[in-house]
Amino acid sequence: MSISNNPIHQFISVEQLGLQLQHAADLSMMR
Repeated sequence: MSISNNPIHQFISVEQLGLQLQHAADLSMMR
């Protein structure tokens, strides 16, 4: 997997990371 300097690609990966963190936070809140 190559890291590209495409700002749109970086934005998408950052958004995905944020969604995963939010999902993990929701799961830990439920437990």
